[in-house]
Amino acid sequence: MVRAKKKTQAKKSESKLPAKLIRQLGKRPDLELAQEFGVPLMQVRRERKAKGIARFRPIHWTNEMIKLLGTMSDVELSKRVGIPKSTLSSKRAVLGIPPVTKVVKKTRWTPRLIRKLGTISDQALAKELGVSSSVVQSRRQSLNISSCNDGYAARRPWTKSEIDLLGKFSDVQLQKKLGRGRRHIRAMRESLGIPPVQKRTLVEWTPAMIRRLGKEPDTKLAEEFGVSFTTVALKRRSIEKKQRDRTGKRK
Repeated sequence: MVRAKKKTQAKKSESKLPAKLIRQLGKRPDLELAQEFGVPLMQVRRERKAKGIARFRPIHWTNEMIKLLGTMSDVELSKRVGIPKSTLSSKRAVLGIPPVTKVVKKTRWTPRLIRKLGTISDQALAKELGVSSSVVQSRRQSLNISSCNDGYAARRPWTKSEIDLLGKFSDVQLQKKLGRGRRHIRAMRESLGIPPVQKRTLVEWTPAMIRRLGKEPDTKLAEEFGVSFTTVALKRRSIEKKQRDRTGKRK
């Protein structure tokens, strides 16, 4: 009686195979599964037969089947040809065929579309463009434009005349000219693919500009004057040198 109980318990324990292994029964060789999961081969074979699953048979890959790899998702191809997804993925990897990638519609944000941001709901504009509302929301937030659904007034839309000034003046100069935040101006310019105004190497130094050299950081002055940091630093050093030379001559 005790021996019978032990045999029953042994059989129960033998049938406890990993769920992942059981899902692959008949899809891969029994020996391969037994070695991968570290269980006896007979246990794998017995479980497969108990579930009425036929043993794995090697797949004869035809040229037509191989041509289909990478033309659609492995899941979709699995349903079409009746081969497990894992087998298709492995075969594709061996042949160096990349998986099919989902084509995402890329929105071309023209000045006209950008002016619409915040004037209508993200959902309405998304429907008009044929994209998800998250795409519209992401672009609107990147430009620091408030939603028309917010409790406060949305940031005023960009006019064509304002957009025409982007890249023709420094962002700092436009900040004063347009009454907009510098980061907002820069975000709008970059979203339209407009490069920043070229830094001038030849600068017409006014007495007011020269008086500020050495009293304020070179980086701040360079940004405000619309020139490079090096241009400001070189000008400051040349003036400091002249001042030292004058002092030396007096002594």
